[in-house]
Amino acid sequence: GSDLPDFTVSASTTTGDTGTSANVNPGDTIDVDDGLTVTVNNVMGDITEGTATTVTQVATADSTNPDGSTLTYTISDTTNYNIDENSGVITLTQVGADLVNTGNDLPDFTVSASTTTGDTGTSANVNPGDTIDVDDGLTVTVDNVMGDITEGTATTTTQVATADSTNPDGSDLTYTISDTTNYNINSSTGVITLTQAGADLVNTGNDLPDFTVSASTTTGDTGISANVNPGDTLDVDDGLTVTVDNVMGDITEGTATTTTQVATADSTNPDGSDLTYTISDTTNYVIDADSGVITLTQVGADLVNTGNDLPDFTVSASTTTGDTGTSANVNPGDTIDVDDGLTVAVDNVMGDITEGTATTATQVATADSTNPDGSTLTYTISDTTNYNINSSTGVITLTQAGADLVNTGNDLPDFTVSASTTTGDAGTSANVNPGDTLDVDDGLTVTVDNVMGDITEGTATTATQVATADSTNPDGSDLT
Repeated sequence: GSDLPDFTVSASTTTGDTGTSANVNPGDTIDVDDGLTVTVNNVMGDITEGTATTVTQVATADSTNPDGSTLTYTISDTTNYNIDENSGVITLTQVGADLVNTGNDLPDFTVSASTTTGDTGTSANVNPGDTIDVDDGLTVTVDNVMGDITEGTATTTTQVATADSTNPDGSDLTYTISDTTNYNINSSTGVITLTQAGADLVNTGNDLPDFTVSASTTTGDTGISANVNPGDTLDVDDGLTVTVDNVMGDITEGTATTTTQVATADSTNPDGSDLTYTISDTTNYVIDADSGVITLTQVGADLVNTGNDLPDFTVSASTTTGDTGTSANVNPGDTIDVDDGLTVAVDNVMGDITEGTATTATQVATADSTNPDGSTLTYTISDTTNYNINSSTGVITLTQAGADLVNTGNDLPDFTVSASTTTGDAGTSANVNPGDTLDVDDGLTVTVDNVMGDITEGTATTATQVATADSTNPDGSDLT
């Protein structure tokens, strides 16, 4: 493919004549491209982000050159690569080094060769080693976090917060969120909204859970936000309907224990949140906060076993979402009293009393009784004509009739005292004989009337009435 050189022609004769032509330049050679085989060798392997410079050797180009003419190399990508046109050594430009140092992979390229004789060739596509990313770390923040939200107002468009992140090398950045059940995050903008599940969680009165946001880039940089706690849910009381079922019927004194089941509470729970039961009377009853089963405390069992009726109660229910309700008043079965028996004594019985000294304040005796269960105790007396008894203290005094009986010189009659309790216990004293009445001689006026007149001899018999005696008797006692 080389051009022919110039030449001159000289002539000479046998006679000694000579001459030379002017310089002759023959036509140029019209080059035919014989084709070159271009290869790229020693291609760089993977390179670590941050280590690239303009002297970093990427590869070396080589080419066939059949006619040995002058050969020149060029490269397809002059933005990221430099090629020595003579030696074929390929290095990075500053732009190429920056590309690697921000974590990006170098692009493919081809090398072309050409000669001064018109031969050309291009290498196959060359893919240099990938960039080994170094995580430079991203600072991820979550801003505009939602404040408290009212139960029932949440939708899938409710904006919870917005994520943001540093991105030192300006590569493509993607956001993700730790809780994909309750939250959606726009992977590009970082805007966080609720999923349907998250909206439902709020609308049933529950608080939204904490979350974190992560960011990552195509150059291997990553970061994660601090824990984010969105606003609480402001509960709305939807109201609960509380019922108390299987209420215990009458129970026999002496049979109650702390395992005695009184009733079972139940409640509606429209949002299915955690529900807790409480009872108005914690002295006598225990309620299982979860199941609503109501049993007796030891105090409640003791109350039954001493013959007392259990008091009324109510049950309240509340949920973690702020719903509340209270049952109607519950009246458990009555206690069936068992008569434990009382021992009744009558003490300080009055001794003999003098006729004329008795009044309604005269104390005859005092009753007392055992009371094993400490319930309310009442005294009564067998003779309410002559005696009064204080039903609480047992003090026995005279009625007016009793005082009159003494004051007319008569002895008081015997009596008994009975005691009974509100728990069905009862007892009666032995017979009580109060002191006698000491009679006082009030004096009597005795007259003899209807005295017989003269009587004829021979007419008298044992039936002959001589006269009739009469006497005053102020107290109406037997008179002789």
